[in-house]
Amino acid sequence: NGSGLRVFLFHSTLPGVGKTTAARILAKVVNCLNPYQMSAGVDAPEDCCGTCENCKSIEEGRTTDIRELNFADQRGIDAARDLIEQASFSSFKLKKRVFIIDEAHQATGPAQNALLKLLEEPPQNCYFVLCTTSVNSIIPTIRSRCTLVEFSPISTQFLVKHISDIAVKENILFDEEGVDLLVNASNGSLRDAIKMLEQCGRVGGITHKTVENSLGFVTAKLPEDLIKIFMMNDRKAFNKFMGGILKQRIPLRNVCKDASKKCIDWSVETNFEFYNELTELFDLASKDISDEGVYVTLINKFKNPIYVPINQHSIDDKKLLTYTAVSRKLDCNVSFDSKERAILYFGGRITVCVVDTITENINLSSNISHVILKSKLSEIL
Repeated sequence: NGSGLRVFLFHSTLPGVGKTTAARILAKVVNCLNPYQMSAGVDAPEDCCGTCENCKSIEEGRTTDIRELNFADQRGIDAARDLIEQASFSSFKLKKRVFIIDEAHQATGPAQNALLKLLEEPPQNCYFVLCTTSVNSIIPTIRSRCTLVEFSPISTQFLVKHISDIAVKENILFDEEGVDLLVNASNGSLRDAIKMLEQCGRVGGITHKTVENSLGFVTAKLPEDLIKIFMMNDRKAFNKFMGGILKQRIPLRNVCKDASKKCIDWSVETNFEFYNELTELFDLASKDISDEGVYVTLINKFKNPIYVPINQHSIDDKKLLTYTAVSRKLDCNVSFDSKERAILYFGGRITVCVVDTITENINLSSNISHVILKSKLSEIL
């Protein structure tokens, strides 16, 4: 609308929510030959007509004035220098040149610094749209020079209607229950929902059974098992866990998503701060599209464990004997955080336990009543 904004940062926590599509629409708006005002008023925003030669050439990818780059493929300083050089040229046919930069957060530090000057003083004939799912990975000096636009997950109502409309158009069998299940599995990502639609369409349609079988739904036990593995820093158990996941063809990303949600639920329920790091780990892992990427994120955590198992911790002998007895008596796993507090894992729940071996007092850091647990610990002491 003539405001002079030329550098945008489109960001979201999820992929597939419309950032690149919106950037292409922006390219049409600034180049449309017949723009129209969306509402009354002098400063009302404009929209593109979608039918003029400029809009059609952008839609069909026939113009060199709109460039899309993906920093996941080329993320070094050479890619940044190439972009700077391209931005110095005049428009070939359109009114404005638009550079759409996907996966902007994957640009290296030197590459981002090289782009800083360009984004500080962009050429008058150029617009820049950076798209990212990790806005905090963009250096602050670039973020401060961009107009930030946050994209939320696509609403369930929209996804249900859109998937149903596509299924009707493509003659794919579907029912309401199947569509609801597919949409819930997409977690607000339109791209993921469409990929799931294509996958289910190849095996008989979108029904509860086909969606469940095709997408490999996660049982409640798997996220709990994954949490336990990282509580115990058990690399061997992780390898066995991965073997089962691959055999069942369950997306590891989905397991991490459910594990993150479970950590949040348990954090609210128990008020334990140490769930935060686990939540961050599973959130980060679940953002990767490929199982290989998720696996790498998780396996790297074993180099810097959150908690250390009892047989790997250097605590004094009396504490070691006490907690070993606790572990055997309660038939639970015991690990320790950085403050040497014991973490008891049993029955799908985690409890912080501090035993004072001098006064023999037991302190359970929880807002839930653990009368039985306290009495058992008292028997041991």
